[in-house]
Amino acid sequence: MADRMDGNLHRVPAGYNDVLVVEDDPMLALALTEGLEAAGFEVAGPCLGYRQALVAIARRAPTRAVIDVDLGSGDLRPGFEGERLLAILDKGGCRCIVYSGRSELFEPIARAHPDVVFIAKPKPVAEVVAAVAASASDGSQAAAGASAAPS
Repeated sequence: MADRMDGNLHRVPAGYNDVLVVEDDPMLALALTEGLEAAGFEVAGPCLGYRQALVAIARRAPTRAVIDVDLGSGDLRPGFEGERLLAILDKGGCRCIVYSGRSELFEPIARAHPDVVFIAKPKPVAEVVAAVAASASDGSQAAAGASAAPS
């Protein structure tokens, strides 16, 4: 498969175009999916919760993931299911971007998952797409507007 580019010139190398989207807000999940697909990514999901994400991962392990760590499922501790997903995806070598309104969770997650990129909501979906594209094109997780370690 040849490299593809979207209208914003985000380069999507062949073989690095699959992205798992895990977001409990259906409208935002749809916006993320549409933005990533417009950039040339193949999206698994969107998954609206932990169990749906596990099914998607079992079907096909993604190379990239965009995850809201606070999935609003009534966990005993906010972010618990999201952290479990990150652990599973880390073991599979998946590059992850956490896109969440719960920025207070970023620092503890960064300690356990130092390669994760964090983007705080309500930054635009375009910034998330750019971060995914940057991680796909240069092999790293660094991206403009995103940080690998929260301050």
